[in-house]
Amino acid sequence: MTIKEMEEQCGMSRTNIRFYEGEGLIRPERKENGYRDYTPEDVLVLKKVRLLRSMDVPLDQVKAVASGERRLSQVLKELEQNLDLRQAKQERARQAARQMQKEETEFETLEPEQYLEALENDTPVEDAPPRQSHPWRRYGARMFDLLLCSTISGRLLFYMPWWKLGGFALNLIIMLVLEPALLCLFATTPGKAIFGIRVTDTEGKRLSYSDALERTWSVLWDGMALGIPLLELFFEYRALTDVEEGELLPWEEDTELTFADGKNWRWAAFAVLYGAIFAVPFLKML
Repeated sequence: MTIKEMEEQCGMSRTNIRFYEGEGLIRPERKENGYRDYTPEDVLVLKKVRLLRSMDVPLDQVKAVASGERRLSQVLKELEQNLDLRQAKQERARQAARQMQKEETEFETLEPEQYLEALENDTPVEDAPPRQSHPWRRYGARMFDLLLCSTISGRLLFYMPWWKLGGFALNLIIMLVLEPALLCLFATTPGKAIFGIRVTDTEGKRLSYSDALERTWSVLWDGMALGIPLLELFFEYRALTDVEEGELLPWEEDTELTFADGKNWRWAAFAVLYGAIFAVPFLKML
């Protein structure tokens, strides 16, 4: 199907179709001559997108629904709540407009305080996007990085047998040295890269090594209790609960986390790579 046929069937402009393609909502194949070949499935997807956007569903939420990251019912429930709030605010604005007209108020004589309280209802306007959390992607990234550190420590213990009783402590030391360096250089780690996670300062710049070191230490201490049995599970559960409730964790005060798309292939890659690294020591024993 050509782009012209897509325009006719979707009721969208060519520019809009190209935009949604760039956002990853459709992925047409290329013919040998280089032209895109659209399918009826692409038409259906764009009609769904057109419907949801006509209902004022934000584009990022449309993408989250299309990728399976969120359920449509959840998004529609939030939409309904937002529409109710908007309707209530519009009604307050209408009442304020009527009152100003009745009093023949001009800009020079306008007293905003009496109207602001009613309009904002003690809730100032916030234009910042909602904070993303993705607790399970973050937990998976942490588990992968810990496995890498334990693999490295295992190789070191082969040459340093006197360290065997302190094997887990060696894992933490490696994490404390390696992770800050990776965050300083690349703003991510192997585990975070799999899940599309980047860690920067609040201005979007890479962390300094000292800031990254402070962050990693806080993760090990406040988030993992330095690996102390049972206590570690309690600390991890507490951190997971805090993240799900939208609270900032101790090591996040001066940092910013950004997340790439949450495609299912990330979990598949995690499972394959985690299993491969975990199985290496056993394969060598065969």
